[in-house]
Amino acid sequence: MYDESSEMGRLVGCAVKGPKHEKNDKPCQDAWDGSRLSDERFVVAVGDGLGSASLSHKGSKLATEVAVERLEAYVSGVERIEREASREALQEAVTEARNAVFQRADDINEPAPELNTTLLVVAAGPSGVASAVVGDGGIVGRIGGENEL
Repeated sequence: MYDESSEMGRLVGCAVKGPKHEKNDKPCQDAWDGSRLSDERFVVAVGDGLGSASLSHKGSKLATEVAVERLEAYVSGVERIEREASREALQEAVTEARNAVFQRADDINEPAPELNTTLLVVAAGPSGVASAVVGDGGIVGRIGGENEL
């Protein structure tokens, strides 16, 4: 669990091992990473590792970390988060995360599909929200008192 709070907002998330993983002594294959920037903006990435991939827990952790790092750099350099204007940065974040997973697989001499994960990325703040999804899943945010997917 991670909680980065301030008067600007709260960023909370967790990845929890499910009952089947507990029973079979498998690692939690999900991961998330996020950052709250000083100007009321957030970046978040969520990875849901594929159950059939033996190292998906490593892939989801790496992919989320790389995506957040890339999105932080982008969001820090723009005045407003706008959906269309952010498209290229979101695509680059996903591409860099994918490349990092492929490189890690090569480094540990494993087939890349063994590190498979979905990836959801979001950049959000008072000026707007931009997101991208590879695979399935969802991120819920509370905006103006309403929960939104």
